[in-house]
Amino acid sequence: MVKKRKMTDLMKEIRRSWVINPRTRVQENELKNKKKRRQNERKLETDREV
Repeated sequence: MVKKRKMTDLMKEIRRSWVINPRTRVQENELKNKKKRRQNERKLETDREV
């Protein structure tokens, strides 16, 4: 019987095997940067309050 794999496992495998289109990589990086910036802004706000 074939072992069922989770979707996340499949995504990880695909992610490793594919050569990511540079354009999408840039978009992903921008998203990550936005998230980091928001996190930093929140940290600053909480630091000021304390």
